[in-house]
Amino acid sequence: MLIFWALLVGYSRIYLGVHYPLDVLTGCFTGGLLGWLFAQLYKKADQNIFK
Repeated sequence: MLIFWALLVGYSRIYLGVHYPLDVLTGCFTGGLLGWLFAQLYKKADQNIFK
């Protein structure tokens, strides 16, 4: 559901002319990368704290 919402917002930004497609793709890539990175850090911290 949240991925659909993000795609809809990204499309609306392009449709309204607020951002270029490359802006939206860069934001999508950056957000995905940071989300993955913080998930990995959380997993590592969770393993070390509750050993």
